[in-house]
Amino acid sequence: MAFCTNCGTKVENGVKFCPECGTQLMGAAPAQPEPPVQPAAPVQPEPPVRAQEPVQPEPPAEAQKPAQQAEPVQQPAQPPKKKGKLPLILGIAAAAAVVVVGVIIAVVLLVAKNLGGAAAADNPDLGLYNAASAEMFGVEVDVADMWEKGFTVELKEKGKCAIAVDGENANGKWTLEDGALHISGGGLDCDGTLENGVMTLDNVLGTGMKLTFAKEGASLNAPAQPALPGGETTSPAGDPAQWNALQQKWNGVWYGVMQLTGCTGKYESFSYTTYDVYLDVAVDANGTGEYRLYDADELIGAAFCQAQESVLNTTEGVVFGQDMYAYNWMFLPDPNFDNTYCITDEITDGDGDVISLGIWIKPWGESWQPQIDSEFYAYPPNHDSYMAMVSAGQMPTLGGGAATAPSAPSAGGSTSGAAVGGAGLTGPTDVFKLSSSGSIVMDYPTDTFAVDDQAIWPKIVAKDGSVNIMAVTLLSESAVQETVDDLRENCASCDDYSDRTLTLGGFDATCISYYDVFFDYNAEYVVDFAQNCNGIYGVKLVVNSVESLDNVLSDEVLAILDTIRLA
Repeated sequence: MAFCTNCGTKVENGVKFCPECGTQLMGAAPAQPEPPVQPAAPVQPEPPVRAQEPVQPEPPAEAQKPAQQAEPVQQPAQPPKKKGKLPLILGIAAAAAVVVVGVIIAVVLLVAKNLGGAAAADNPDLGLYNAASAEMFGVEVDVADMWEKGFTVELKEKGKCAIAVDGENANGKWTLEDGALHISGGGLDCDGTLENGVMTLDNVLGTGMKLTFAKEGASLNAPAQPALPGGETTSPAGDPAQWNALQQKWNGVWYGVMQLTGCTGKYESFSYTTYDVYLDVAVDANGTGEYRLYDADELIGAAFCQAQESVLNTTEGVVFGQDMYAYNWMFLPDPNFDNTYCITDEITDGDGDVISLGIWIKPWGESWQPQIDSEFYAYPPNHDSYMAMVSAGQMPTLGGGAATAPSAPSAGGSTSGAAVGGAGLTGPTDVFKLSSSGSIVMDYPTDTFAVDDQAIWPKIVAKDGSVNIMAVTLLSESAVQETVDDLRENCASCDDYSDRTLTLGGFDATCISYYDVFFDYNAEYVVDFAQNCNGIYGVKLVVNSVESLDNVLSDEVLAILDTIRLA
């Protein structure tokens, strides 16, 4: 028998609650008369579980006595036991581990893709890329001319790549993050872009060259960056007869001057020099379009633009091989002169050298005499030649094609046609703009000579490449004589030297021919105009041949030179 510890009532062994007062009893079994034995519970196998349950009212011994549950009638219903925290903690930990593992897997996959590590089936960036085009300082270069056997980059798994340059193979590494690409190895260590099967690499081999690669089987029609206009003349969209006022104002060629000012490094010698420039613009009815910037016939800049009534905004572009800062390339009205627009910019190349420039432009056909009369510090150096072309109804040749007039597309016309006087040869006539005022018109037979558009100086070349003709202007009577004297002094000791007088284009000419080991065979014709004609007193024509002296003195060459005329 046992007694209630609260009221003293006698209770049967095994009863857990006092029948009188309801007090919970310790429930000690008679077979275990010594209560201290139960709380000690030395044989409990999982003491940590009970250690985390200090609030449990039942002693551990009760859990070990399932036989006592055979008397449910004498036991009132009791609330369910609280579960231990360790299984819950373990469950949460297991779930968290699954989440963490999932996150790690996702991160690893993402990093692997960015580092070129994804499987080929999951990573469309992997594959072979062939160099398709090259550009250096804004000038396009033929990839085949640079590397006869090509230039390829193969992106492989785990950030590895294979590089082949003109038949020389090397291994490298690559990374890609948010479209920004970096490749190193095989002499390469350059950044670029990769998107939609088109790869670009900047400053390749430290030359300042930008290469564009197309993935094998892909097209350059979907470049990683918006394609900028190339070397062809801009073609205004739509029928010119249907142009609105905005298009009438902006479309076509603008002529002006570019002045370089505070240049540094490799460009320092160009400070405070001026150049003729041409801006060829093409926008649609909403003013959206593109423009190209030329120095003579050389493309030096290209951009997408948005035209408004009083401003031509640049949205994205490249100039001298560097990205434009579009905010600086807003052609705004010059408050000092009518119908004149201008921009200023400072361009820094990859070496940190700076080109500071200002550009002023007017619609084709307008005179710059107001600027000249006001002694404005920047105006086109070849203004006289420009006005002669305007008077003759001629348009400049930009990027290999005749340009379009800004507000009268049908005016002007091509520069092709019969030569003015001369030998009367058939074929197109090209106007070669020279480095000073004036221009020279040359007629040449199309079956013998072709224009070399890549020449820095005005030059025509035989189709078989055997003869080149280059023109250099002479700006004073003394310059004409000094040129002849220098040739006689410096070339007299050369092999096959000869000195004779000719008549070319109705003017006296001195022809000095000789064999030069560097240029092969040469003849230099100095034509003396004996007068100041558009600022030019004469011209030196340098003719060279890779085959024989007979070529540079041939009847075909003499006939071409005989068509010289000042525009």
